[in-house]
Amino acid sequence: MYFERLNELDVWSHNFKVEVKNAEGSGNLYVKFTKAVRDRSYNIVLIVCDTELDFCNYTDLRDKITEKFSGKTADKVVFFCNPCSLQIVLSHFKTDDKEDRNLKTNDKFKNRGLVRYYTGVDGYNGEEPQLEDIYRKLTKDNYQLMLEKVGKISTDINTVPSTNILEMFLPLGEKNRKKGNKWIKDIQAVIYLSK
Repeated sequence: MYFERLNELDVWSHNFKVEVKNAEGSGNLYVKFTKAVRDRSYNIVLIVCDTELDFCNYTDLRDKITEKFSGKTADKVVFFCNPCSLQIVLSHFKTDDKEDRNLKTNDKFKNRGLVRYYTGVDGYNGEEPQLEDIYRKLTKDNYQLMLEKVGKISTDINTVPSTNILEMFLPLGEKNRKKGNKWIKDIQAVIYLSK
């Protein structure tokens, strides 16, 4: 739902059409990714996933993709949110001169206070109506705020919080068609030419 909302906000360059497919569980990511790559209906196929509870699933996914393709393939196509994508979502919100706070866990109960702190949503449990309420509060302006705040978060997967999502968001926002096309071609070269 988060990426659908970003599509609605029209925050990315018109050079790209972003289609979102839910893998419906981390165990399905590898199969869905390789199927989409083989299908070749898309110029590029990318994965966005949470590290969440089972860090081993994340590292296994990266290893499988790199083994299937080659070299540093996973570095080009897998974008992670550690501990979870809620950190990215909450980065859209101002703190009105209060200090910025980051997630330390993906535990919904433990994150209730931070969700209320940033969004005003009480009793957060990750259910769809609450997420819809939060996503409706996302705007083009607070998308820019999120980019700034996420830029201050570590990209080291071993740090909580951390993410490399800007490596995807920034090229998607690139207005220069040549730069956007180069990003796509670099990823295609790693995936398709290395088999």
